[in-house]
Amino acid sequence: MDAQDTTHARFHRLLSLLPAPPASAADIRSSAQRLSTWILGGRGLSRKRAARAARLELLAAHLDSEPEGVGLRRFLKGLRQADSCVRLLAETGIPVEASLWAEAARRLFARGLAIDVEDVDFAALCSLAHLCPEDGDLVDAVSPRAWASLAPLFSPTDSEVRTAFDLVLRRLTALGLSRRALRLGSRSEDRLSPFFALDRAARRWVEGPLSAVDRKVFDQALLECEEEIFAMHARMQRRGVSTAMMFTVDQAEALLARLGILTRLLAGEPVGAELLRTLLRAAGEERQLTALVQSKLARLSRKVVEHAGNTGEHYVVRNLREYVKLGLSAAWGGVMAALAAMTKLALSATALAPGLMGVAHSLNYGVCFVVMQLSGFTLASRQPSMTAAALAKSLRLSDGIEEEVELVAGISRAQAVATLGNVLLALPAAVLLDFAMFELRGVSLLRPEEVDHVHHSLTALHPSNILFGALTGLFLWISSIAAGWAQNWSALHGLPMAVAESPPLHRSLGRGAAARLGRLAGRHFGGLSGYVTLASLMGFTPLLASFMGIGLAAPHVTIATASLGFAASAQWHGTGLNWEELFWSASGVLGIGLLNFGISFALAFGLALRAMGIGGAQRRTLLRGILTAAARNPLRFLLPPLRGQTASRRPPGPDSRPSA
Repeated sequence: MDAQDTTHARFHRLLSLLPAPPASAADIRSSAQRLSTWILGGRGLSRKRAARAARLELLAAHLDSEPEGVGLRRFLKGLRQADSCVRLLAETGIPVEASLWAEAARRLFARGLAIDVEDVDFAALCSLAHLCPEDGDLVDAVSPRAWASLAPLFSPTDSEVRTAFDLVLRRLTALGLSRRALRLGSRSEDRLSPFFALDRAARRWVEGPLSAVDRKVFDQALLECEEEIFAMHARMQRRGVSTAMMFTVDQAEALLARLGILTRLLAGEPVGAELLRTLLRAAGEERQLTALVQSKLARLSRKVVEHAGNTGEHYVVRNLREYVKLGLSAAWGGVMAALAAMTKLALSATALAPGLMGVAHSLNYGVCFVVMQLSGFTLASRQPSMTAAALAKSLRLSDGIEEEVELVAGISRAQAVATLGNVLLALPAAVLLDFAMFELRGVSLLRPEEVDHVHHSLTALHPSNILFGALTGLFLWISSIAAGWAQNWSALHGLPMAVAESPPLHRSLGRGAAARLGRLAGRHFGGLSGYVTLASLMGFTPLLASFMGIGLAAPHVTIATASLGFAASAQWHGTGLNWEELFWSASGVLGIGLLNFGISFALAFGLALRAMGIGGAQRRTLLRGILTAAARNPLRFLLPPLRGQTASRRPPGPDSRPSA
């Protein structure tokens, strides 16, 4: 039996299962579900567009040949109750819940449980048919003759269109006049919102004789509302975004688009094919849970990445002055890391309870990192996750590749000088601190067994130690995400202004001090959040792992270098330097550094590329350009341009404003 015979046999079997009047609601729902699923759904080959178009053609041909009031015509006419198209017109494809996560939960349950189809209307039948977004193309695959046969049974009445129009209008104006939307709007006063004018113009047009003059006023109100939604999107890009805010604006945008189609339908314009295509596509999109969530999270990720990228632009060296400045900043960062390493080793020698030990290590790292942030010092291993976002952002904005190659060279120079500044100062600073302690106390910071423990935790002979460096690279990436998210939150809620204008701060500190505190919040809130996150992860993760019997560490290359300096100094004052042990520990520190840098950069760059929609072709072009430039002049990626030469710099634009 070929496919056509199978289709006819299945269709006639479904016809034989249609309930005879009077039928129960359960029997009607069951038959309607089987029929709609067979016509519009299917699996495998039966789901192809041609197969479903053939089933629609068969349905139309049967209706043409069937007498009025019997069989399928009688069943479909029984389904065609009052307002059976209203929900299809007013809600299908438009989120109905008040929040993103409530809408996601509704769609999740609806995929497996028919929780919203107690009454059989056309919206329920579309839901039961398991449509996909591309199913809107079915409109073009079916002949006009077939649509002419189907239209009388499925076309909405004027009353249904008016009811759907009113529902969509009321939901749209309620969203547009919500406090969240008004705060994002472009109008200085609430009463000037175009959503007020939209409601008035709609009432005048619908409740009157549908005159051309009133229609023109209403169309102008629709256009102004569309411009207001564009302004909301632009303001979110400037200030910051949240999933709740994006959900509200996207919901209003979908309602506005649906209202435009219903307006044309109400005016009697020939929009049948466009409306059907829109509804089929919308019914398919309504089943896509991942698309709903990912569309919001992707935009939030892009904004977080942009904030991280703005921070990363400060870690790009383009000339000798920036090279020297970053090197000095990194040198002070190395000194701070030596102090943090000394405190860490001293804490490890105490008999604190595990929980208190985790708190102490986190506070140690946190104080060190906070001082570095507020003082403008540089931690080299935190740069890659920031500069990766800056590079991905540059790829999205640029039309060429030379500027991106120079940006990579600037990033490489910055990483080289920052790493040298951290390491070359952390090691001698640790040695000098231990020498000073030996002069004051007569003993080094570390006892012989503690020196052995430091070497054991760093040596390259234990691959697990280097793998722990990859874990720290993950932590560095997470801290950059936390920094970008915090800066987005600060911009979204206007934190600097809120702090500067806080009445309690005015009373306790004074207006001038509150203003300075607000500027500090704007400059450092994101960086401090990232550093605190990093300190907590490095301090508490080994503690939590120890509860499960896992010997885990989170070695940071700069602090590991300082620890090696303390161990070497203790050996110098004791039994003498063990050069073989020092070699393997130094090799381990090198591996830790490479993994710190590589893992954090790879994760941040991958996320930034996905968030900004950058494809593989641009990545491959960039890689070829980098390899060619490196072959011609490898020192370009390590040293700044010679005096009189200036690396290209992108002119500042709306997406490249400096951020904290």
